[in-house]
Amino acid sequence: MDAMSNLSDKHMNNLCKRLNNLKKISMWSSARQLSGFAFKQMSLLTQLTIIKFDANKMITDDHLRLICRSCSEISHLSITDCPSLTDNCMKSIGSLKQLRVLNMADCLLITDTGIKSLTDGPCILRLRELNLTNCMRISDGSMTNLSRRCKRLAYLKLCYLDQVSENGLELIGQMDQLISIDITGTQTSDTSLKSLGNSGNLRSVTLSSCRQITDLGLTKFATSCTNLEYLNL
Repeated sequence: MDAMSNLSDKHMNNLCKRLNNLKKISMWSSARQLSGFAFKQMSLLTQLTIIKFDANKMITDDHLRLICRSCSEISHLSITDCPSLTDNCMKSIGSLKQLRVLNMADCLLITDTGIKSLTDGPCILRLRELNLTNCMRISDGSMTNLSRRCKRLAYLKLCYLDQVSENGLELIGQMDQLISIDITGTQTSDTSLKSLGNSGNLRSVTLSSCRQITDLGLTKFATSCTNLEYLNL
């Protein structure tokens, strides 16, 4: 149902009543005319495992909390560029015990408080992929919580996080299960890159627009990452 500008409460009500066993729903930029009633009806789809609400201005914390509470089997949640979502929905997301993939890119109101609520929940037991690109209010506190709590993370995107310092990025090197990391446009330096090189499982690394990295730092990093298959500068 991506980009369906005419999608209405009536459409969603009919869909939710008829498709009780629906497993996946994608509503990229499609909720312009939906009210809280439509999202409440969506919570009746208790078999959902994959939900994509990308670029939706209408979904709120209350809507997402209701859906997370009712649809406990969610394994893949994508809520990129949802400007109304705040830290208040993060505890509910963190409660999803089956969650493996979480994409929150461009959710501009999420802060360290929200990330702590996420990492305090049982979702960390299975969470393998996390995208926090352009969540500009996130800082070193979130890096601390991620490195301490999310031990199973394999794929991580932290692009354009201006408030994350070199020290915060160094903490990511403690996540030894990482396979792929994208830290485009961050304050990554030779020192934090050296720490990242300690994560021996890395196969894919993206360092675009990381202005503080030198040739020497990059050479040492490449030497330590013996399993590296892809490097984007």
